[in-house]
Amino acid sequence: MAITTILLLLLVFRVLYALPRRTYYLACRCCCYARHRASSKQSTTHNTNTIRLLIVLGSGGHTAEMLTFLSAFHHPRLKSVAFFLAKTDNHSEKKARGWIASRNCQDLDVTFHKITRSREVGQSWCSTVFTTVLGVYETIARYYTIRPDLVLCNGPGTCLPVVYCGFVGKVLGLSSHTKLIFVESFARVKSLSLTGWLVYLFVDRFVVQWKELQDKWPRGTEYIGKIF
Repeated sequence: MAITTILLLLLVFRVLYALPRRTYYLACRCCCYARHRASSKQSTTHNTNTIRLLIVLGSGGHTAEMLTFLSAFHHPRLKSVAFFLAKTDNHSEKKARGWIASRNCQDLDVTFHKITRSREVGQSWCSTVFTTVLGVYETIARYYTIRPDLVLCNGPGTCLPVVYCGFVGKVLGLSSHTKLIFVESFARVKSLSLTGWLVYLFVDRFVVQWKELQDKWPRGTEYIGKIF
């Protein structure tokens, strides 16, 4: 009984430690301060010579937004880029390859990984639980093989398995250094998307493109202006 209690306490501690600073701030300012100190210490102790970037492409306009967002991304230590996209998405890979070609990065290691989308257009809500679990299952091995330093995602439920794997990795200490960033869609002016709701507490940074949305969610969001 004592061993079970200790294991449960350790698990609770790891979950609390892995939660992003924004979640603590929403709960109480004191906890937010403690998380800030812990994250600052962690970021200074983690030292890497290269950066591994993982990008989730959400198809259609979401892919266009992400690639536009990435057009300003330049880092001399960028080593690899892994694109995650839905199995039913037949256009995002072509657009991503065009983006890579335009950067003229011959030494960059680029990979593409297709997973099950959490919810297709018109899919029943009840079945999304099963497709999300399947997506997580398909993501686990690939995610921890890559062990990204930075995860960028936006748009529909394709990013849910990746975000959840990233958060669990923080809890278990498998990818404590990874930063998860979610960019809310340009179409979201005054309310969060369903995906935004589902990842809100688990990502390290939650970026919005409209001041009206940031005003409605002043704690936990960052306004950067419009990407387009």
